[in-house]
Amino acid sequence: MMQNRFFFFAFAIILSFFFLSVCNIYAHNYSCEEQSAMTVLKGHVINNEQTKFTKVVLQLAYGQGAKKYAESPIAADGSFTLSATISQDDIFKLSFADKYNLLICLKPNQNVEIEIDASNLQFFITTSGSSSLAFQKRFLDLVKAKNDYLTEMNKRLQDDKEQKFYYSLAQKFDQYHQTNQTVDNNILKTFEDADSLYKLTMECSDGKAVNQKLSGSFLSRAVALMKSITDHYQPYRNYKENVGTYYDFSSNRDKKYSQLYAHVDSYIEALELRHKSAEAALGKYADECSQLVKKYEDLNDKGKLENKKTKTALCNDIVSFVMENNPNKDGQTELYKMNVETGISALKNVQSEAQKGANAVVKKYQDMYNAEERVKNDSLVALMRQNKSDIAVMIFLDSYFPKEKNIDFYTEIINSLSESYPEHQLVQSYKDQLNVYKGTSGGSIAPELAFPNPDGKIMKLSDLRGKVVLLDFWASWCRPCRNANPGVVAIYNKYKDSGFDVFSVSLDRDKNSWKNAIEADKLTWPNHVSDLKQWSSAAAALYGVHSIPTTYLIDKEGRIVAKNLHGPDLENKIKELLGK
Repeated sequence: MMQNRFFFFAFAIILSFFFLSVCNIYAHNYSCEEQSAMTVLKGHVINNEQTKFTKVVLQLAYGQGAKKYAESPIAADGSFTLSATISQDDIFKLSFADKYNLLICLKPNQNVEIEIDASNLQFFITTSGSSSLAFQKRFLDLVKAKNDYLTEMNKRLQDDKEQKFYYSLAQKFDQYHQTNQTVDNNILKTFEDADSLYKLTMECSDGKAVNQKLSGSFLSRAVALMKSITDHYQPYRNYKENVGTYYDFSSNRDKKYSQLYAHVDSYIEALELRHKSAEAALGKYADECSQLVKKYEDLNDKGKLENKKTKTALCNDIVSFVMENNPNKDGQTELYKMNVETGISALKNVQSEAQKGANAVVKKYQDMYNAEERVKNDSLVALMRQNKSDIAVMIFLDSYFPKEKNIDFYTEIINSLSESYPEHQLVQSYKDQLNVYKGTSGGSIAPELAFPNPDGKIMKLSDLRGKVVLLDFWASWCRPCRNANPGVVAIYNKYKDSGFDVFSVSLDRDKNSWKNAIEADKLTWPNHVSDLKQWSSAAAALYGVHSIPTTYLIDKEGRIVAKNLHGPDLENKIKELLGK
């Protein structure tokens, strides 16, 4: 019934307090014919030295303006006593410093004791005097055991030698590849500059001697290109000199990783092949460029290039060199690029093999955790069933057994509570919500809506039977709704002639704001309704809408088929229902 997400390396315990989900449903306003009786709660807070809680307040855990029943200072030794007249079994919260809360079930005429830890108010250390508190502690102890086991599995995974190997190799190999990419880019730039130098030479000479009119321009541009060639080839030389110091993938190989190392070797072979071709094409070429640049700089420093004969001779030396040494004459640049692609293919194999190995390690621990989790979950379910007549179970129901995923179990618990507490406002509210949820769940006939449009005409949802309908709860004051409207408009315009329509229910209070928003957002469909009661909307209550935008997709027979679909998911479902 319960589902868990197993996160390695990042885990946090989050307890969703039940009162957050019900505090906006209704205000606390109940009466009880039972004789009120005094309940005394004695508590002890340990580890309060750093937190320094000074008082504790006992308050109803739900409802707007929830009633405060008692408060007590917390003594230096961490003790406190709360006495309150309680008329019925109920869910309360102990508030520390106005923001740290502990949920607790109390009943009339009880004398109970609890011990809690100021550093972690989610769990009880000890309880006495109450079967409800004993249940709470057992439930939370099981949750803690699950969390502790998850933490243990995470630690064991992090310490696992195989996991460390895959992680370390993948990280090191990624750095190795990034270094090689930098080298590749420099080598390809060297080829590019060499090609540019060849083209420049062809433009400014007849292949043997420079055109005298172009000698000045040729010399400055040729020297700049030769400098670039030298500068871009030098990082490869530095790489060859140092790569072995930082990247060694040949030593200390374990045979069980032979498949992974085979891909590593394929990558290295492709790397060595392209480097060999680069050295053959560019090694001596870059050296000669360096010498010609040095010769130019020496002559220039001595002012000898002012001599036309000397200048022409240097230009012709460059022409002769370039024409006799074209690195790309056999398509070396394209060959190099092909070898780069081969290396990238091998890299992907390395990454894939490493990921496959790492996944296998993770799965081993995942399976161990899942097996233990199933045992703990079964225990939690059994514990809930054993106590399903105790209102204390409501503290955990929504957080651990959401009705969306556990409808049968959820119904079982609520029905049992309803029998035990037929007049209890909180229990009956949950039962009402459950009935609404069942009435608007997938496969149910959409409850009828009949409300006035902006002109006062009653519009009925059932009048759209035979069409695929998007039932959209929104409001002019709701920014997320307004942001979503263009998407709804686009889908409506695309499918309105194919049997699709929109029925919009506004949770506005002001009619003019509602009408202006319809016009501004170009909501051109005719089906707009509202009773202008905002969150007291009868339509919202009927569909259990507590946040907007909320949408329901309804098929041609009037059945709800989906809730809160967006974007491509919504459009694909509409197309499916329309038979497109």
